[in-house]
Amino acid sequence: MKDLNDKKFSLEEHLEQFEDTIQENEFKVYAEEKLKNSFNTKFNIFNQSNYEIKKAEKILKNIPRQLENLETTSLNILTKGEYSKLKRQLDSNELNLMIYKSGYKYKDGSEKELNFFKKD
Repeated sequence: MKDLNDKKFSLEEHLEQFEDTIQENEFKVYAEEKLKNSFNTKFNIFNQSNYEIKKAEKILKNIPRQLENLETTSLNILTKGEYSKLKRQLDSNELNLMIYKSGYKYKDGSEKELNFFKKD
């Protein structure tokens, strides 16, 4: 009988250890799942934030061009279209002047500046 009691006690002891191991494993699985979910949530928030930042950067990047277009449109309205004509003419004249200056410096061989507006 004592042998049977010893085996029963030993079996109960092993069962308790087995149950403890199962509980530890269940806790580990639960903790890993919680960490995984937390990571995935934070990763999704991070990705969404990056998307929003890139969207905002794109909008901000376009603002100077939009302001320039708005300014040009406003000036054209105020001058009945003359602003754009004069601006194109000015840009063309500035380009021609740059071309002329570079040709003059090349022919002259010096770095002196042209002074068209200086009176003798």
